Amino acid sequence: QICGVPIHKGEFILNDILWIHYDPTQWAKPLEFIPERFDPESEYFLKPNTKEAREPEAYIPFSFGLRNCPGQALAKLTAKI
Repeated sequence: QICGVPIHKGEFILNDILWIHYDPTQWAKPLEFIPERFDPESEYFLKPNTKEAREPEAYIPFSFGLRNCPGQALAKLTAKI
């Protein structure tokens, strides 16, 4: 059972990573392109209408865990250059 929903053996469960990036509890104006979201000095950096930081899992462009994107290190290195 997950959140009161019964999950039976053999059922397929999908984790919608796209929705995480549009969660209105984590992002102000989630459907708008606002690059300042990642600037710690911007008003958009925190959760909407709070002084709290976003959850670390609110932005996962490369996935996470053991099976994350193999290009993550290259992408981050390229961004620094």
